[in-house]
Amino acid sequence: MRVNLRTQDSGTMMFGPMLNGRIKEDGTFTISNVAADRYNFAMFGLPDGFYLKSIRSGDDEVLASGLD
Repeated sequence: MRVNLRTQDSGTMMFGPMLNGRIKEDGTFTISNVAADRYNFAMFGLPDGFYLKSIRSGDDEVLASGLD
C-alpha cells in the first residue's frame, strides 16, 4: 500500500518526485522532503473490502481536513 500527498490548491504545480511513502505493517508511514503547503492524502493499493478510516498527525485527524 502507498499513501500520496496532493496539494489542496489545484492551481499549484508539483515538480520533482511524487510525494509518497510505503505503509509499514503497523500502519505508520513517513514522507520526507515535503515543501510547506496544504495537502490532501490519497491511498493506493488497499486490499478489496478495506477502507481508510483515519490518518492522524499527532493528535490531529487530517484525513478530511488535510495537512498543513
